[in-house]
Amino acid sequence: MNESQRQSHWLKNVRSALEMMRDLPPELVDLGEWSDTVETDIGAAVSWGDQLTCGGIACLGGWCALWPEFQRQGVYPLPGSGEPWVGAGTLTGSRVARFLFGDEEMFECAWSKERHDHGDDYSIAMARLTVRERALMALVADEPVAEALNEDSGMA
Repeated sequence: MNESQRQSHWLKNVRSALEMMRDLPPELVDLGEWSDTVETDIGAAVSWGDQLTCGGIACLGGWCALWPEFQRQGVYPLPGSGEPWVGAGTLTGSRVARFLFGDEEMFECAWSKERHDHGDDYSIAMARLTVRERALMALVADEPVAEALNEDSGMA
């Protein structure tokens, strides 16, 4: 996958995450918890619907691990903690954020400035996704311009 394809993939994922967040009640988002779910046996899958109906909370990463679109890409909650992982656990936490969105800091705990600017964890997560969406839209939109500049300069 080249850089342009990666950026388009990340943009699609950011938009999917924004859709996911719009389905969540704000009180179920806590950036300090991967997942606080219904008790299950280790290895038992907790579904998106189970998490919502039990009133379990999770951070952006914990919810992404349950979102069907990201599960189709191989992202799942790590049994026992809910931390997102890909494959056999070779990518976890911030590396999954890089895999999905191209930004390792998307799943970080809230910083005090973010809390001051946006308030609750739901709003912070939405702001992070919106900022990332805008950045990726600018990169994707500039791709043809960058290619044309390279062609004009003989660098293509």
